[in-house]
Amino acid sequence: MSQQSRANLKTYFETGDTPTEDEFINLIDSSGNINDDGDFAKREIALTLFESDASVEVEDGKVAIPIPTNLNGFNLINVLATVHTKGITGSTDVQIRRRRSGSDVDMLSTKITIGDEFYSTDEVINTANDDIATGDNLYIDVDSIHSGTAPLGLSVILTFEKA
Repeated sequence: MSQQSRANLKTYFETGDTPTEDEFINLIDSSGNINDDGDFAKREIALTLFESDASVEVEDGKVAIPIPTNLNGFNLINVLATVHTKGITGSTDVQIRRRRSGSDVDMLSTKITIGDEFYSTDEVINTANDDIATGDNLYIDVDSIHSGTAPLGLSVILTFEKA
């Protein structure tokens, strides 16, 4: 059977209707899977890499974000990077790296660039590497920082959607 919108499912149970077996199957298949707009469930992972009083430094992710079974088959669809205090002169570049079975790939074809702002979502996701699977490890890499004064604090939110 197939997933249906809530509006369509409600038509199965109007006064005087007798839902069919297929309609009950559609109801079960749709439960908790899509919202009123027809979007599949999204999941977010938030991580603070540098506390609000710590200068951001260039480094490859030191802490892995392990992907659990319930995120298997999701795709990265958005990244938000924020700083507590803006850096001065230049920009800070952030990359998301996926490690699967001993091999690393960048998930962004264009890194997130935080310039004269407190946050950025200007990344371009590499659709060839946007998928995650159980057992993958994700890392947040800071590839460069402002050349004058580094920003303070860095947090990242990764948004995933079921493929």
